Amino acid sequence: MPNPNPQRSSIPKMLKGDIERLAQRIKPIISFDGVRRYINPVHLFAKAFTWHPIPAEEASGLRILHDIDTYHRYEYDGKFKPTIAEVLAQISKMHQQKVVAFEIIKYPQTVENTQRRIVPPGIHSATTRLYVRA
Repeated sequence: MPNPNPQRSSIPKMLKGDIERLAQRIKPIISFDGVRRYINPVHLFAKAFTWHPIPAEEASGLRILHDIDTYHRYEYDGKFKPTIAEVLAQISKMHQQKVVAFEIIKYPQTVENTQRRIVPPGIHSATTRLYVRA
């Protein structure tokens, strides 16, 4: 179940250098034919890591830490473009040293579902799973 944080429903700001440091250690995972894999590197700030990802090695030896709500820039209902930087900026400081991977497990649904969640205009909400080494 997501870790709701009613005080926050926007994308936090984080310094570019901090994002780049976290990205060296914390990697996105995407499921390919039921197998969780890391993906080849993409631009941290400008490219949706979920669009046409190229699979890399299998993501094994991981344990679920917990799920969090993440927020992503909104263009329109059918265009969900999460960046690695958006996700990394939303991992709490207390977990940044432990987390080694993340996976979006629940994508934004229909307009009606999105509107039921308390998110400001211009934001998509997703559920992201954080992983640590097993």
